[in-house]
Amino acid sequence: MKNGVTMFELPADDIDRVRKFYSEVFGWKMVAMAEHETVPYRVGQARSERRTVQAIPTEVGENGFPTEVGIITGVSAERTSELKGTVIFLEVDDVEAALSRVEAHGGRTIVPCTPVAEVGSFAYFEDSEGNPIGLWRDVTPGIRVGVVATMYAS
Repeated sequence: MKNGVTMFELPADDIDRVRKFYSEVFGWKMVAMAEHETVPYRVGQARSERRTVQAIPTEVGENGFPTEVGIITGVSAERTSELKGTVIFLEVDDVEAALSRVEAHGGRTIVPCTPVAEVGSFAYFEDSEGNPIGLWRDVTPGIRVGVVATMYAS
């Protein structure tokens, strides 16, 4: 579903602690993305990496894919000063075009369009009310970020 919620992000001060919490409390599979243990992150000219784990709130099959169709998966990433709370991600056809519309309507870009290997690209923006929201575009249309990212799980 284009422009619908496709995933979520739970910022964390301690990735190992958040992994343990959601695994033990809700039974989620919290896995490191082997090729993507850290994800590039840039605000203005400052560029860094954020340690990230995949959050899968359902059972996964032997292939690493969620067994439930249509489940929204997510990530838990190191907290930043700009992204302090839970962020939802909207799936879009064109991240840069969506950011242009955001800015034309009173929002602002927090993190510009950033590619993630051969999986897709993302950005963060602040809406007109100051809420941080993520944008996601899959390289392969119709394959959600959470599903694709589980292929990289360790």
